Amino acid sequence: MSDKENKLREGIVSKISTIILTLICVALAVVVGYRLLSPEEAVSYAPSTQENTSVNVSVTTATSGSYDQLTRVYGQVVADRGDLSVMSEVSGTLTEVLVKRGDRVEAGQVVAYVNASRPGQVYEASPVTAAQGGIVTSIDSLVGTTVSTATPIMTIYTDRQLSVDASIGSNRAGQLALGGRASFTSASNGQSYEAVLSYIALQIN
Repeated sequence: MSDKENKLREGIVSKISTIILTLICVALAVVVGYRLLSPEEAVSYAPSTQENTSVNVSVTTATSGSYDQLTRVYGQVVADRGDLSVMSEVSGTLTEVLVKRGDRVEAGQVVAYVNASRPGQVYEASPVTAAQGGIVTSIDSLVGTTVSTATPIMTIYTDRQLSVDASIGSNRAGQLALGGRASFTSASNGQSYEAVLSYIALQIN
């Protein structure tokens, strides 16, 4: 066999080998692609990442109701209207005052004494009474001074018209409502009184 024939045979074998290897590679590529694209294979080979968990849930029926919220402020009794001046029926020296600012008095209660005595004439001290009940907002005359029938000895604010002026921070103003229940405690005698919120001034001090 000549060299030419040998080279021709080797070339044919080489081409056949190349074709066979190419077919094998194509077959492998088809198999791998099918496994990658097949949903069944993806599901069967994908690891499970979900876990079955249970959560306890309780249900409560909502009901309507009310609650009280306490807001504490500090203020002062304001005698700007409806105040009653207590005066003596006789002129003389104020010898005794039986009440102090912040005390509650009743109508007809004796609140002070005035002595009308003068040189050569001696009298017993005359009682001074409150014409109406209420709260003593101020003592207007000092013991030992001379008073007349027109001199205010003290001022009383009647219960129905008593008011308290107080301030509250703007961050808590939303907690207030007109008509809301309130109470105040006197700093002088410690007594507490019921009240109703009747006015809210919309201003910033």
